[in-house]
Amino acid sequence: MLNILFKEEAVLFSIDSLNAEEHRHHMLQIIYAVVEPIEITIGEGSFHTKFVIIDTNVVHKVNSYGTATHNVLVDPSSVLYTYIYTDLLKQQRHVCIDSHWSNYNIESSDQLYEVIQGLVNIKSKSVEHMSLEQGEHMDEAITEMRRTGKFYSQTEMASRLNYSPSHFSRLFSEKYGVAYSSYIILLKLRSAFIFIHKGYSLTRSAHEAGFSHSAHLAAVAKKTLGMSLTQITKDSINLKVIDSK
Repeated sequence: MLNILFKEEAVLFSIDSLNAEEHRHHMLQIIYAVVEPIEITIGEGSFHTKFVIIDTNVVHKVNSYGTATHNVLVDPSSVLYTYIYTDLLKQQRHVCIDSHWSNYNIESSDQLYEVIQGLVNIKSKSVEHMSLEQGEHMDEAITEMRRTGKFYSQTEMASRLNYSPSHFSRLFSEKYGVAYSSYIILLKLRSAFIFIHKGYSLTRSAHEAGFSHSAHLAAVAKKTLGMSLTQITKDSINLKVIDSK
C-alpha cells in the first residue's frame, strides 16, 4: 500500500516495503523504519538504520527487507530544508538519527513530518510589505487554483494579484516557505496521481494535470520522488492520495 500526502514544501508517503535501486532525486529524503532497521547504500558503503536523512542528489539505494517505512521528501528551495540542512544534516551528505527514533512511536508519514519540524527550530517570519488583506487575497487565489486544478505560471499568478513576477516570487516564498515553481510541480504531481487512482490512462492523467505528455510526467516523478511511474502505479488500487488539511 502506498499512501501519498502533498504539503506545500514536501511529499509524504508511507509504503509497506521500500526497495529502490541506485538512484538520486532533487528532494531531501527522510526515512523512518517502522519495525526493523533498513539497509542504505551510499557510494561503496552500506549501513543499517531506523531513522536517516539523505541530502538532495545523493546517489543511494534502499532495501527495507519487507519493513514498512514512513518517508518525507523536502524541496530544497524551502525554509524547512534550510533548517534541516543546518540543524540535523550539519552540511553532511547523510546522517543517521537513530538516537531519536526510540523517543517516538511514529505511525504515519504525517506524524514523521511533525516530528522533523519539532527537531529543528523553525522561527515564524512575517512577510514584509504585505498587508493582512493582501495575504488573504493570495491565500484565496492559491486555494481557488488548487480547487479548480488550473495551474497558473508565476507570471500569470503575479498578474492576477497585481504584482510584478519578481515581487510575487519573493512574497510567495516568504509566505509559504517554498519557491512557487516547486509548489506548482507538487500540485501537478498530486493531481496526476489522483487521476491515475481514478483509473485514467497515464497519457490522460498527465494531460489533465497540466503535463505536456506522459513522458514528461514520468520524468518529473522520477526526478522529484526518486521512483518511476511503474513503481508508483503498478497497482493503482493500492495508491492512495491524501488531501493536505
